[in-house]
Amino acid sequence: MITVHPISNMGELVRLMVLGAEGRNLTQPTNVGDHTITYGYGYTFIQFYYDSNRNRVWFINTDLTADLAAIGITLTNDPNDSNDEMDQLNSIVEALNQNNTALADQRITQFIQNWRYVDLTGTEAQTLYDQVIGRKDDEIETQFRNILGTTNGDYLFQGLQNTREMTVLLDMAYNGGAGLIGPKLTNALWNGNRAEAWFEIRYDSNNGSDLNMRPGLAKRRYMESQMFGLYDNPKNVTLTEAQQVYRMLQKHRTDIVSYEQQYGVPIDGSTPTQGNRIATANTDFATAFSQAGVGNVLSIEQ
Repeated sequence: MITVHPISNMGELVRLMVLGAEGRNLTQPTNVGDHTITYGYGYTFIQFYYDSNRNRVWFINTDLTADLAAIGITLTNDPNDSNDEMDQLNSIVEALNQNNTALADQRITQFIQNWRYVDLTGTEAQTLYDQVIGRKDDEIETQFRNILGTTNGDYLFQGLQNTREMTVLLDMAYNGGAGLIGPKLTNALWNGNRAEAWFEIRYDSNNGSDLNMRPGLAKRRYMESQMFGLYDNPKNVTLTEAQQVYRMLQKHRTDIVSYEQQYGVPIDGSTPTQGNRIATANTDFATAFSQAGVGNVLSIEQ
């Protein structure tokens, strides 16, 4: 497996990464532009997974009832009322799975307008976050087992505990589910190929069908890849690492150039078509980078 970077503050670092991506504590349910309902530190009422065609399949967060109950909230679910709060959420899911985001947004607006609970406190937002991050840890272990087998999967999972690398996987899972940590990334971790793992995080984990989501996710992936690191020690690069990086760049050059043209610092010096997300990552995640002891996200030329 890859060489790891042990840290003593993994929980706090993951929280800073999530906060840098999600922004402030949303004290009321909010549509942040991604056609779902976000609450607290990025807690979502409605979630999705990608099917085999990379299309999103939306569903109500399966832990929603229990999670909200932990902070004293019980959504109405009356079989005699076709417009209770759970029915409203189901209607949003229905619109999303019909690719009717305009209708979904209208229904989300109505749901938010009808919200009858007081503002979420910081402590309550932390409670929701803690519940989610604990589940994501378990999901990553399951993902490793499914891909590598139980023995190797457990070995990799245990070897990544309390490391900078694990903070990245947790942030990815918190954002998009453990499914983002697919076979290519998992095998790169297991086979000790840091360069390929870095490529998967920075360039190949932002392929959703909703193009409007990609710029924001690009910012997050730039941050995560920087936290992960292209080299074990940039000041002392081994021959093996240099060879891995060279092969990775040669293999994926076309994809890298295209991605940077959209979201980063284009190699030809032009303006990125979707904004410089490297710059915004360096601004929004400055505190997390400082806590981790890593520098800013660099352009591919740097």
